[in-house]
Amino acid sequence: MTKRRSLFLLLVFGLIIGCGLLFWLRSSPVESDLSIPIKLENLPADLIIVGHPLKEVEVTVRGRETALKTLQAEKRFCLIDLADVEASLVTLTVTEFNLPMPKGISIVRINPTSITLRIERKQTKTVPVNIALTDSPAPGYKISLTLATPSTLRISGPEKVLEQIDQLATQPISLKDVSESFKKEITLDLPEGVTSAAGSANPLVLVQVNMEENIIIRRFADIPVESRNTAFQVKIAPPMIDIDVRGSEKALANLSETDDIKAYIDLTGLAPGVYARRPQITLPVGITYVGAKPEVFTVTIDP
Repeated sequence: MTKRRSLFLLLVFGLIIGCGLLFWLRSSPVESDLSIPIKLENLPADLIIVGHPLKEVEVTVRGRETALKTLQAEKRFCLIDLADVEASLVTLTVTEFNLPMPKGISIVRINPTSITLRIERKQTKTVPVNIALTDSPAPGYKISLTLATPSTLRISGPEKVLEQIDQLATQPISLKDVSESFKKEITLDLPEGVTSAAGSANPLVLVQVNMEENIIIRRFADIPVESRNTAFQVKIAPPMIDIDVRGSEKALANLSETDDIKAYIDLTGLAPGVYARRPQITLPVGITYVGAKPEVFTVTIDP
């Protein structure tokens, strides 16, 4: 019975020691590496950061495992106060002061220990918005109106950059095979470091493009001049006429000289003799008469 009691006590003692050792291991400080985002604060309103500042610092911290797990689950920042900076190339030291940690967590290493920022004076200006169009519309069509809303935009950015900006262009809009008017929202191409005065890096513009058929003037040559409403033999000199007409490029391309354009002289009631007469011209709907050569013809009516 004594041996059994001794064995039992030995097992209990071993279990106590094992639990204690496990507790000691779990409560002993360990190290962990973290990437902590940099948060720049209190930049004066008349200054702007140019370029691509460092986004994160690498930090090695030390503490109990449970505390480190809690820390990793939290959103922590490396806080950099810019309240006292001026327009220049500024190097700022990163210390434990910039990385507040909860009680029980200590910082072992910080990398890098400083960050460099290029800070310039911020300006604002108003510039026109230019609609960037590419490619050609459908055959026979042209642009009749382009309109951007807003037509101007107030922008903010580094003084040296804004000095070089006279206008802002939209993203390119293709007009390939376009024949109908349209409206669409599209972003502006802003140079790096420039935003709208409202703070947007990708401001939207409503673009309106109106299309219309291309109106041209075309000459149709050597159209026969006919005589009408007479039973006599008639001779017309010259026998041909050149006619200029106006219409859409598409309509004129499909116009038939022999079927769609007619030139004739009405001889109703005229007796045999020689006359000077102007011809009458018939054209399809949508086609407008511009002029003709010659304008007057000699008509000889034989008895």
